[in-house]
Amino acid sequence: VKKDIEDGFVEMQSAIIKKDFEKSVGFIADEIFTIVPKDQMASLLEMTFNNPQMEIVLSLPENMKVSEPQKEGDKYYAVLSFPNIQKLRMLDANGLPLGKDNEMVKGMNANFVAAAGEEKVSFDDETRFFTVTVNQKAVAISDNGKDGWKYLNYDKAQAAALAPLLPKAIVEKLQ
Repeated sequence: VKKDIEDGFVEMQSAIIKKDFEKSVGFIADEIFTIVPKDQMASLLEMTFNNPQMEIVLSLPENMKVSEPQKEGDKYYAVLSFPNIQKLRMLDANGLPLGKDNEMVKGMNANFVAAAGEEKVSFDDETRFFTVTVNQKAVAISDNGKDGWKYLNYDKAQAAALAPLLPKAIVEKLQ
């Protein structure tokens, strides 16, 4: 079952990397759609990853750890944790990468450092890409604990919004 959970999550991430946002939304847990309607989620992903002022390069998760699924209420939950490496750079109106002397880039750097810690953020002066490495967590949710797994990405910035959607025992594992 853990392998199925991991494979499904990797397939969802692969769809995002390929910018197949409709497919990726099919892997997202229904619980999130109480916050963002399903029909808006693909558009939100598209706006994020097709932003003309930002280039985002994601990699597939590796070294993923998956907890044993546990039943809470009428559903099964498993917590996934993995190092997540994201590369991104800011672009000007002509699509050219901005350097670290740019005010917008300075602001992004401050945000990344605040969220991930200075040791997890680097800037390549040549390519002008930030590399941000974070210890990512996600929750896999299934009705039967065997298949049909759906996923919620979890980060501390969204913790307050996601906590009411999940059982207390799972929220505690995420913190």
